Amino acid sequence: MKHVKAVLAISLAACATWQVEPGPVPKALAESKPRAVRLSLKSGARVELYEAATSRDSVVGFTRHPSQRNAQRIAVATADVAGVEYLKTHALRSAIALGIAVVALVEILYIVAIASALD
Repeated sequence: MKHVKAVLAISLAACATWQVEPGPVPKALAESKPRAVRLSLKSGARVELYEAATSRDSVVGFTRHPSQRNAQRIAVATADVAGVEYLKTHALRSAIALGIAVVALVEILYIVAIASALD
């Protein structure tokens, strides 16, 4: 059972990765339209924003997905941003992860069926 959980965790983590977006911040956000961005600040801190967009001299977004509770809107000055990464979903990796999850589920159901038959 521990192996099944490990396989599921690894396969689901393969669905999306952080990709560095080259270029200035406004251009990076306008071209990629990411669902989430991670800003590396010149201070060394990192800020993760959802539904981020540029507004004049700032990057504006939410600390969590806006549909979640306690999502706060924040703005970070573009001048304070050293780099931008965006969350990229991989279709092939997602399909493979789904396949692995289905196989793991079938394995669990098989083990439960055998255990029930032995009782």
